[in-house]
This record gives sequence, structure tokens and C-alpha cells, in this order.
Amino acid sequence: MYYSMTFLPYQTVLNNTLTPPLDTTHARNTWEHWHIVPVERPAISPPPLKDHYVDIPGANGKIDLNQSLTGYPTYNNRTGSIEFAVLNDFRNWQTAYTDIMTTIHGKRMLMVYEEDPNYYYIGRWSVDTWKTGKTRSSITLSYDLEPYKWRLQDANGIWLWDPFNFDNGVITSRLSSHYQTSVTLNSDNIVELLMTDAFSGDIIEDPIGDGYLNKMENVSNLIGNAPIPLEMHVHPSEGHSIIVAMSSGERDNVQKTFNGNFDGKDGDFLITNWNGTNGITIQASGYGTFNWNFRPGRL
Repeated sequence: MYYSMTFLPYQTVLNNTLTPPLDTTHARNTWEHWHIVPVERPAISPPPLKDHYVDIPGANGKIDLNQSLTGYPTYNNRTGSIEFAVLNDFRNWQTAYTDIMTTIHGKRMLMVYEEDPNYYYIGRWSVDTWKTGKTRSSITLSYDLEPYKWRLQDANGIWLWDPFNFDNGVITSRLSSHYQTSVTLNSDNIVELLMTDAFSGDIIEDPIGDGYLNKMENVSNLIGNAPIPLEMHVHPSEGHSIIVAMSSGERDNVQKTFNGNFDGKDGDFLITNWNGTNGITIQASGYGTFNWNFRPGRL
């Protein structure tokens, strides 16, 4: 294990949607392509909290307004740097250095870390410093990344075999008979599309049939904790409408009636599970077709 990182151009991400297998034509891996190894085991810095406290004269303490607008914490970008050792006998150092500069310096990139292969980070990278020596050179890469990392597998259950983690991975398409991302509606009966329970200590069957998972843990893996609007494709039949409703333990219930087609992300239907124990229910009724999707994100 070389604790390597794979970089892909940001253009790989289109409307926050990735379609496996990824186009790796322009991908660069820190070990395979450059033979550089982190001096220390790298860890992407945590995102600082966007804190806001109000000091009231004559009163004890401060008023915490960190979640007053959103109901969940908000964060600044992750910033930091990683120093890599360069093995001088692998290739001409100037050639490698030029390739690194051309690939990432000052560019917005998608990055997948070898020890966390199910998620990717998005942000801007730059070459900070580099040093040369007789037997070893070094290069430092700086980053400014979005607060959340995003899962390669979206809610549609598209997943890759090679990076799948059998300890905590989730195959969403096999979670429950209530889990559907595409449905044809032909009556006013309510159809439950996504129903996740979040009672700590309860258990459900492991999706891969290898035992049992805690519901709270399962919900966290399924939904993530990044607030993200639901992507919907609502196409009512002619002369009919479709009612979409969502409820959760962290936000007010929302319900909308669609009399015409809608294709996009609706901020009123916000997927959020920042405390890791929230359950979400999505329901639809009416006549026509309804598709939904989102990409889970985690800190």
C-alpha cells in the first residue's frame, strides 16, 4: 500500500453525477504515474465549523446561532497540504514534475484516496513547494476542498465490485422492498419509494446476506449526512397530476403536487441526515412516471 491518490479532471463530474465505470483516460495516480509516496500517512483535514455566536452583555455565556438558519451545522472548505517523497531512480524528475504541474497545479480536481475508495473529494489543488536531493526529492501538494466527500455509488444502487467495502458497504438496490428510484404510478394509492428506519439497536438483514447491520449505521451509509436536494423527474400523464411527499426527523414534512413535467433538483426536498440517526420516507401517488436520485455525502 502506497497511500496513493487518483486525480481526475473536474469535468468528470457533471451536475454531481458520475456514471461507473469512470472515464479514467486522463486520470493520474500518485504512485503508478509519478512514483511519489506521502512522507506520512495522509489524512485530509476536517472542515472547520462556520461558527456564529452572539455575546450578550450582562448575560452568561453566548447565544449559539450555528444552526439557526439551516437546522444543521455548516462548514468551511478543507484546507491543508501533503508532502510526498519522490523516488529519483524511477524516471527523470523534471519529466515527473512537469506532468504533476500540468495535471493538477491550480486546477479543480476530483480526488479518490486509496484508503477510502468509495468516496471522492472535489476541490482545487496546487504544487506548493518542491526540493531536490541526491537520493530523494520531495514535493508538497496543497488543497482547498469542499467540506463533504461524495460517494461514487449514487442512490440508484450503481456500485463497483472492485472498491466495494464488505465491512461497511451498502448495496442500496437490495436494501428493502420499499426502496425504488423509478416507478410508474397508475392510481391515487400512495407508493412508498424510500423508507428508512433509524432506531439504534434494531437490526435488519445485511444486504449481502452476511449477517446483520445496525439500522442506525445502515441509514448513515445509505443517506450520508450532507444536505443535498433530491433530483426528480416527474412526468404526469396527460390530464393527471403526481403528488410527491417527503418526511424526515430533521425537517418539516414537504408535499408538492406536480401538474406538469419537472426535471431537476428541488431544494424543498432536502436529503439531510447530519446526526446520523435520521429516517427518511419518500412517497408518491397519481398517474405517470416518477424517478428520483441523489448522491450521498459524508464528512
